[in-house]
Amino acid sequence: KITRTELTQHSVQLNCWIAYKGKVYDITEWLPKHPGSAGAIAPYCGNAEEFEKSFTKKHGTSQVQRLIAEEKLFY
Repeated sequence: KITRTELTQHSVQLNCWIAYKGKVYDITEWLPKHPGSAGAIAPYCGNAEEFEKSFTKKHGTSQVQRLIAEEKLFY
C-alpha cells in the first residue's frame, strides 16, 4: 500500500504520482502528452484529494477509463 507520505514525495512534473478513488498512479510519462498541457496537472502531483477534485470537476467520469488504462497503477 502506498502511504500518503510516499505519495507526497512524487510531487513534481518529472516524478508525478496522483491518486484517484484510493488508487495511486504514476503519470510521469503521460504528463507531457496531456492535451490540456502538463501544467494543468502538475500542481496536483503528489496529492490525492486535490487531484481527484480537479479531475472530476474538469472531466466528470468521461476520462476515468483512459486514466486507468494509460497509467501505471501502484495500488
